[in-house]
Amino acid sequence: MSNSNKSHKHKSRKQTSSESESYDSPKVVAKKVAEKIEKKVEAKVEHQIKEFKEKEKKVEAHQNKKVENQLDKLQHKLKENEKKDKKFRLKYKTIVHRLRREKCLMVNGTDAYGSFYSTGVQSIKPNEPVKLEKKVNNLNLKLRTNGSGIKVVREGVYVFNLTAQFDQPCQVALFINDDPELSTVTSNNNSNNVINIHQIVKLYDDDVVSFRNYLSPYDITTTTSSSGLIPCSVNVEFSLYRIAPIPEKHCLPPCLNENPWCYSEDDSSESSSDC
Repeated sequence: MSNSNKSHKHKSRKQTSSESESYDSPKVVAKKVAEKIEKKVEAKVEHQIKEFKEKEKKVEAHQNKKVENQLDKLQHKLKENEKKDKKFRLKYKTIVHRLRREKCLMVNGTDAYGSFYSTGVQSIKPNEPVKLEKKVNNLNLKLRTNGSGIKVVREGVYVFNLTAQFDQPCQVALFINDDPELSTVTSNNNSNNVINIHQIVKLYDDDVVSFRNYLSPYDITTTTSSSGLIPCSVNVEFSLYRIAPIPEKHCLPPCLNENPWCYSEDDSSESSSDC
């Protein structure tokens, strides 16, 4: 065999071996395919995870925005309720303030009362007043300097209670502006010579109320006898307090009344400022 044939055979063997090496085995091919599929799956899963996270963020942002909107609405409602409550409280305070300032309504209770008494011995001539020496718990009632009467500052319906003890039987009465109130004429003819008068009367501004010896045939004397350790006890006690406004002045509704019962805040001259 010649050398040329040998070399040709050798070349053909090398070529076939290189061609066989260039082809992978089925296992290698399967492995490569599996790796590619795995990479694609991983990429797809990562993409899905990324999309899920983005959706989750969007949903969370939407929910947060929704909650914020709800909070804003609640805060707005709260502010509106606070404004309404403030307006209501202002209206309530204004109404109460006006009611308290209106002397005829007596929202704060009676605005005229007082107790007046005497402990000394007095000799009272007919139609002369019993003098009251001291006063206690007094409001809007003025005791005269000589104690002969009580001046009314607030007109209205008054209740008075009078208790007096004398040394002899007598007849007494309540006087209003030097005129006897005949419904209060009272006499005593008992062993204790104690006078008790309870009556309701109408009194107007600047009226003067006094308690007098009325049509007794002689002078009467307040007693000094005391059954206790204190030698000078109270022998005359006169209590007076306002219970209502005079009805005829305020019997009509405000729209029909010439003198309305509720005044504006600026009209302070018509209302009592000390109520």
